[in-house]
Amino acid sequence: MIYDPHFQDMATEPVNVNEFQELAKQSLPKMYYDFYTGGTEDQYTLKENAEEFGRIIIQPRILRDVSSIDLSTTVLGYNISMPVMIAPTSMQKLANPAGEIATARAASTYNTIMVLSTSSTCSLEEVAACCNAVRFFQLYDMATEPVNVNEFQELAKQSLPKMYYDFYTGGTEDQYTLKENAEEFGRIIIQPRILRDVSSIDLSTTVLGYNISMPVMIAPTSMQKLANPAGEIATARAASTYNTIMVLSTSSTCSLEEVAACCNAVRFFQLYVYKRRDISAKLVQRAENNGYKAIVLTADSPRLGRREADIKNKLIVPQLKNLEGLLSTKLVSDEGSDLEALANATLDASFCWEDITWLKSITNMPILIKGVLTHEDAIKALQVGVAGIIVSNHGGRQLDYSPATISVLEEVVHAVRGKVPVFLDGGVRRGTDIFKAVALGARAVLVGRPVIYGLAAKGEYGVRRVLEMLRDELELTMALSGCSSLKEITRSHVRTKHDQLLSML
Repeated sequence: MIYDPHFQDMATEPVNVNEFQELAKQSLPKMYYDFYTGGTEDQYTLKENAEEFGRIIIQPRILRDVSSIDLSTTVLGYNISMPVMIAPTSMQKLANPAGEIATARAASTYNTIMVLSTSSTCSLEEVAACCNAVRFFQLYDMATEPVNVNEFQELAKQSLPKMYYDFYTGGTEDQYTLKENAEEFGRIIIQPRILRDVSSIDLSTTVLGYNISMPVMIAPTSMQKLANPAGEIATARAASTYNTIMVLSTSSTCSLEEVAACCNAVRFFQLYVYKRRDISAKLVQRAENNGYKAIVLTADSPRLGRREADIKNKLIVPQLKNLEGLLSTKLVSDEGSDLEALANATLDASFCWEDITWLKSITNMPILIKGVLTHEDAIKALQVGVAGIIVSNHGGRQLDYSPATISVLEEVVHAVRGKVPVFLDGGVRRGTDIFKAVALGARAVLVGRPVIYGLAAKGEYGVRRVLEMLRDELELTMALSGCSSLKEITRSHVRTKHDQLLSML
């Protein structure tokens, strides 16, 4: 028997494999336990898989020489110690922080083969380096490999517990704004130019003086470890690979220091202002000390929008790493979502335009304001001296029946008259969406949910694929529209609903 220091009480030491299941049930959060143990629908097949063995009778032979037992066999020419291999099982870090590395080492100890899952939470390189053993790699049918960003959503749905999937995908109340964010793009027509030299396409642009490879940034999205154990670190590395900017959420599940240390890239920090201003001030100082280049002030959340899926699911909030030692997130609501209870108890509903002066006084970083939807607020943002404006409705997660962001982008662009860059957040799913936003005056767009879907489905690789897909689609759209650089994309390249109405007068 291999000694395991975790088992102190020998009375509880399992004597068969089935008894480990009960220990796992005691050790794991219910959500993870259900993920590993559950089947589909009525779970008939799940139960029958085991019970059918009980209907098979062994017919022994007697008086045979069994003084020496050889369990060894070969698989594809490789010798293994027994006819047992380890099946591909996804996301093993949900079971234990060592994840697939621990499993691989155990397989190596017993000289058998581990099949590593495509959906592993340790990379195949990490598993390969951890021990000397024969390993196989499980691969899904490439016909199911996503060919566009939207298809990652279905993979995320298959991968995530319902509570987390609903948290990421849901909006507020009737979800009108959530739907309109995406659908409004479909009402804008692209008007291409032909016979232009598009043999070379330049997608690069600058944001506050920093060069990025394409007009796509990663929006601040909270609690990414609910999607994948690597969380915001995986997202940051993917952003670095594609030389773009990630905006880290205050409500991240990796600390801002951990994200800063994981790779060399330009990062911004998204800020909520709390009733205790000293907490917000400390977060800003930590961000500045760790090399973040700008503050993105979320200004549309004096209170949390009514996210009914989270209420029904009684969403549980994990400890938010940036707030450890500053603010407890262990608030429990009897009425539903812990997130709503936490936000309403801690966010400063009195924060207003005059308070931007306070924020500017505690940092040398430029401030972008996120949540502007009107000409009037765009003018106010200029007056208080922000460095940029993000047209956003919080992904349809705050005020329902607020306008789709692409429908008001041009209004905000006209208000600022080029004095500061304007960015668009919300509803972007295609390269054509990015093209339309740039044509209407956006310096770049921010994408949130697609990144989460990629992260949930395939980890860091999934985020990289999402960015790659958007880049490739934008490049193709530009080529087919006759634009070899972002500067060549003009207002005349698109026709909005308003344009169509004017043409009928």
